[in-house]
Amino acid sequence: VSEAEATSSRTEDTARKLSATIDAGSRHFAAWNDTMAKRLQELRDKITQARHIADSIRLSMTSIGDSGGSCVRTYEPSHLEPSTMTSIVLTYAISSQLRDALLFYLPSSSTDDFVAIEMVNRKIRFVWDVGGGLGEVTHPLHIQTAGDLTNDQHWYRVEAQRMRNVGRLWVRPQVVSAGSALSVGPPAVNSSAASIGRLDVGPSSRVWVGGADRRLPHRLMSTQPGLVGCLHKVELNGRPIGLWNFRTQNPNSCTACIEGYK
Repeated sequence: VSEAEATSSRTEDTARKLSATIDAGSRHFAAWNDTMAKRLQELRDKITQARHIADSIRLSMTSIGDSGGSCVRTYEPSHLEPSTMTSIVLTYAISSQLRDALLFYLPSSSTDDFVAIEMVNRKIRFVWDVGGGLGEVTHPLHIQTAGDLTNDQHWYRVEAQRMRNVGRLWVRPQVVSAGSALSVGPPAVNSSAASIGRLDVGPSSRVWVGGADRRLPHRLMSTQPGLVGCLHKVELNGRPIGLWNFRTQNPNSCTACIEGYK
């Protein structure tokens, strides 16, 4: 009996020590978990802050080298959602003699829908397919070669709007004389076949600048790969896209250029 009581006592003592060890381990793990959670949150906050800073950087971008385009970047705007309306604003200039450029391309990740802006033979073309077949409109203004990108007169404002199946396109120099027809002229307008007219994009969709994914519609006409010219500002549905807050890019291909017209 005495031996049994001693064994029971030792067992209880071992159990208490084991329980104390487990409690200490649990407290240690909880403290470690709290520390890691805090550090992860701090990291998330820093990433968010860095993205906000990148969004606010007012630097234009272009391809490295003068022989053609090589810069291709993708972006993941947080506000993408299916919509019957699309608004795109670009500020653009070109100092080379190249004539084609794919400036903006937004494809759906789930359908064949897309919208795009390209320069074809020095004229801006707005293209879309939102379920009713191809729609396109080309503005008649000829994009001139900029001898000096620091001169605001050599920059162009490109504004494309789509309401369901109807597209409108404005292209004008950023600096025009008062009363000039270029500042008050009507947009170029065209329409695709009538349909629901909804662009099915969402959080998984990406904006492309200077290029496109493998599903690049054959109906786009620009042939020069990579970003040609200098792009200063991109706005999608009234919200700016930070050109330096990109998701992916071709390695060693993009660089800053003149800041551009404000």
